[in-house]
Amino acid sequence: MVRKRMTTALMAAVAINMAAPTFANTMVRDVQVEIDMEAISNFRGAEYWNNVSEDLSDEIMKRISTQLTDDSDGAKITVDIDELSLATTLEEAARTEDSRLSGAVSVTNPANNTDFDHYDLTVTFAEIGPFFPEGTDLTQITTDSEEYYNTMVDVFAERVAEKLK
Repeated sequence: MVRKRMTTALMAAVAINMAAPTFANTMVRDVQVEIDMEAISNFRGAEYWNNVSEDLSDEIMKRISTQLTDDSDGAKITVDIDELSLATTLEEAARTEDSRLSGAVSVTNPANNTDFDHYDLTVTFAEIGPFFPEGTDLTQITTDSEEYYNTMVDVFAERVAEKLK
């Protein structure tokens, strides 16, 4: 009886693992980050965000450099930044503790239909605190600072890369 339960449990675990998408070492041919800059252009700190598409794309590619390929069989990563969330973050620069960078991340591969994923990713100020240099007074960080921008982009890129490794 115990053996039958263990065998059934083991078979269920194997079936679940086989059904779950695996993106370990996904080969990537393209990374695109999309954002409507018009939606955030009037807010404090927006000047740092003008290059977020390129900066975030570059940071993701740095982190998955061994997985980049020119092969058409590689996956395409698309990040669509949530402009409303970002605009709210920039509008309320004094409330850094509530700030966030959110986006929808898609992994597609026309050559391999099993190489697909879509998820929402949010990085909050609370999460990025440990990534500032030791001794940084987090109460002095504002959403319109270069340090804030760089750290948010770095941590968001790291989270995307983690799902691909």
